[in-house]
Amino acid sequence: MLRHCITLLLPIGVDARNSVTRPIGGTLNKVTLAMRWFSFPTLCARVTWRPFDGRTGADMARITAWTSLAAALALGSVAATAVGPQLHAGDGKVVFPQNYAGGVMYTTVDRPVSTTPSTTGLENTAQFRKHYATAGAIKALRNGEPIPSGSVITIVKYRAKLDAQGIPLTHDNGRFVKGDLAGFSVMEKRSGWGTEYPPDIRNGEWEFQEFTADGKPNDKVNLLTCMQCHRSQANRDFLFTFNKIKAVFAK
Repeated sequence: MLRHCITLLLPIGVDARNSVTRPIGGTLNKVTLAMRWFSFPTLCARVTWRPFDGRTGADMARITAWTSLAAALALGSVAATAVGPQLHAGDGKVVFPQNYAGGVMYTTVDRPVSTTPSTTGLENTAQFRKHYATAGAIKALRNGEPIPSGSVITIVKYRAKLDAQGIPLTHDNGRFVKGDLAGFSVMEKRSGWGTEYPPDIRNGEWEFQEFTADGKPNDKVNLLTCMQCHRSQANRDFLFTFNKIKAVFAK
C-alpha cells in the first residue's frame, strides 16, 4: 500500500474540515483526500493518499497529479491566510476634512517629480503643497504634549505650472508657480485606531487617506506604502513635518 503525506504549517485560528473522495479508475478502488486544520499552536494541514494494491503506471501518474493538486490547494490556503491587510480608501475611517482651511497652514513645500515613486496610484508630478494642521495638534505641540486624538493633518496638492519644455515655472523667489488642484493627502489620529495592523506596519493611532481634487476617496492608491514610508518617522509621531510644526509655533 502506498501512502503519501504532506504536512504544512498554517496560522493560528483556522478551523475547517473537508474530505473529498474521487474514483481513480483502473484497478484502483479510490483515493481519499483528507485535509484537516486544527486550532492549536502546532497547526498542520495533512494530505493523505491511500490507493489499493494493483497499481499500474497510469494509476501512479494519476496519483502524482492528484497529489500535486492537493499540495497546490493546501499552499494556496496558506498564502491566502498570510496576506496582510488590504489598505484601500482607509477602510472608510478617514473622511474628507471639509474644514481643513479652518486649521493652521504651517508650511508650504515644492515637491519635484520623484525619480523613484513609492506609492502606487499617486500622481507623480511636480507639485506645490500646502500643509494644514488642526488647532488641537498645534496647541499640543506648543505645550510639548503628544498630538491628541482627533488631530488631522491635510496636505493640499497643486500641480506646478510648466513651461514648454515641461520644467516647473517659478516665482522670483524660486518657488513653484501653483497650478491646478491635484488632490489631498490626509492623516487622522483617533484613539484605538491601528490595532488591526502588525507592529511593522502600524503608525500609532494614525490612519491615512488620499482624496481626489473633488474630495472623493482615491481608491487607486495603495495606502500600505504610505504607512511603510511614515514608519521611518516613528520617533516624531510618524510625521515628516513634525519638526516644522514645532519650529513655526515655537516662535
